Order: sequence, then structure tokens, then C-alpha cells
Amino acid sequence: MIRKNHTIVLEDTSSSEMVRFRQIMLNIWRQQIEDDKNAIEMESFIKEQQEKTTEPKEKYTTTWLGEVVLNSDLHDFDYRNNLKKNIFDTFTGDFVDTTEDKFIDRIVYVNGHFYNEDGTFEGKVNEVENEGSVEDVYTCTGKSTQKNKNGMDFLTYNNIESLKIKNEIFLRIAGLAYSESGFSIDVIKRIPFIIVNHHRQLINSKVKKYKDDWFLNNTLIKMRNKWDDQTYAHTFHYGAQGNPAFRQFLNIELNEAIDFNKNETGRNENSKMKTAIEYTIKAIQYLNDGYVGTDFSDGGIGWQGADINSNENWKKWLYINRDHKKNAFKNWSNSSTLEESTFESVSVFKGDFGTTIIYKSTEYSFKNSTTGNL
Repeated sequence: MIRKNHTIVLEDTSSSEMVRFRQIMLNIWRQQIEDDKNAIEMESFIKEQQEKTTEPKEKYTTTWLGEVVLNSDLHDFDYRNNLKKNIFDTFTGDFVDTTEDKFIDRIVYVNGHFYNEDGTFEGKVNEVENEGSVEDVYTCTGKSTQKNKNGMDFLTYNNIESLKIKNEIFLRIAGLAYSESGFSIDVIKRIPFIIVNHHRQLINSKVKKYKDDWFLNNTLIKMRNKWDDQTYAHTFHYGAQGNPAFRQFLNIELNEAIDFNKNETGRNENSKMKTAIEYTIKAIQYLNDGYVGTDFSDGGIGWQGADINSNENWKKWLYINRDHKKNAFKNWSNSSTLEESTFESVSVFKGDFGTTIIYKSTEYSFKNSTTGNL
């Protein structure tokens, strides 16, 4: 509450001094009327902008400069600017104003990459004076252009949420989902969840190295045969010169430097790349316990292609359930019973290039290893 005191000094009680006193009081009254008018206009403007730029469920809104307006900090103007609470004390000349004369729109300035929940890259913010790094990742429900009270356009990212992950790691997961799927949309959706499940299985084990200093990116690299990005993209392995699909995801040529940002807008034009990003968002929310939905991988912790048909080790380790013996695995013969196998099939999908089988650790596997033999 702000209390405005007005001290008026009268030389005497003559008629001329009374006229001057009345004039002073009239000016004060007029100023109060003007302040009240401004308060009404401010209230109208704030409500109009809130209706334009936010939804009831939104947590906060971001301008293109990285100005994140927290909806929880938009104070109740119906209360704070209630003109009925302004009292004029005719005896003392005091105005008792319960309305703060300054609207505090607490703003957080953040940098980061912003992705729509449908996988669309919406944009990024990188301002020196902002908090955080441009490598931080946020989800949003879209962006919109609004006008401020001066009629100037400004861009907002709506309903943003932090994924608590760096952009390069985020795209490395999405890139792996796209690159290892055989371009099966079903496999693309599942691989990010498989990576998270694999990671959880490691860090929840009793193996010391998977404790405090083992991060999600460590798990991803482990699942990628311990290859760094350069090796995965360009080095000859499995009969091919690197992984062409990963290079496509990055939009780089063979032996070109790795750049996760080069194709940031181009991926918006590829439905399968967008799906990889969309389901990476879901999987990271799942990892952060902020995801309301199902594990699309059904507990999967790994995947393999048809090449394991001729791998004697995998024939001993993997038990493929009857419903999954199809496509490239239709002639698969289990070497052991389920009760004696290390892994068990979860699902199988045929893509544009080959068949992918998804598997999980068996109960037998956990009896022999707290990691489930990962």
C-alpha cells in the first residue's frame, strides 16, 4: 500500500488563502482522477495482452528477446487496481491508495532453443544479458506475434517448459532415433524411450561406474558402440561409409564437420525427423518424471537389425516370441528357453530399409547381473 501525503501550508485564514487552498485541493483531485484513468487503461492493456499471449494452463510466455513473463507473477489487477479502494481524506488532504502505482511484471530473461511439442523447431534466443545458455532446451506450444501498447510487434513463445537437457545431447538422441530406425516411424517413436530405459537400468544397478558421474549422454554413446559423432557419421563400419541417415539428419556431406544447428529449420520439412524430435521430447519428459503417457517402447532397452540372424552370440542371448517371428526374423530359431535367455523380444517393425527388433532384459538376466546384462 502506498500512502500519498500532501502538506499544504496556509499563511492565514483570509478569503484569498481559502481560494488558494481550494485551488490546490482541486488540482490534487484532478491528478487523482487522471491516475485512476491511467490505472484503468493499464488494467485493460494487461488483460488484453494476457488473453492474446497466454492460455489458462500456460506457465509463462517468452518474447523474441528471451523475456519470459511468468503468469504466476501477473498480479491480480482486479484487486490491486480496484478504484473503490482509493480513499480521499477530505479533512487531512491525504490520499490512502491501496493500489501500487507501479506494475511489477517480474521478467526472467533466458536463452535457449525452443521446440514445439509436435517436434517443430520454433527458434532460439542468445542474448548476452540473458540467463542460461543458448544450448538450453525448452518446449513450447507455438509462437505468435502480438502488438504492445505502442503498436509495435513482438514475438512470443507460448507455454514454455525446460527439458533440463542441452541441445546437442537432445538432437543426438533424436538423430540416433532417425538414423537407426530403417525409416520406420514406429521405431523412430520408440528409440528415445529405449535410450531412457537403458539409462535408468544402468544407474539403478549396483555397478559403481554407473552412479554419480554417469549421465544420459554417456549411455547414448555406449549404445552407439562408443563412437563419437565424427566416427558415427563418417567412419567406415558395418559395410557403409559412416551413417548416411545421420548425415542427412545434420544436413552435412561425408567428412564435413559435425554441426547440429545447420539443419535446425530444415528438419521442420521432414516428417520423420520431426517425429524423432517430438518423441525425444516425450522421452526426456518421461526421464524427468514430467511425462503423462505410456512408454512407447514397452520397456525396451535395446534394438537390433536383421544382421543378428547370423550372429551366434545373439542367437544364444535373444529369445524371440512367436508373434515377433516375422519379416527378416521369420526363420529365427531360439537356442534357449525364455527362462534361460538374457533378452526377450518386445516388438518388431519393418521399415523402408530392413527390419528392427526391440528387446528387454529377462528375469533370468537380472538374476545374474544388476544391470540386466547391459
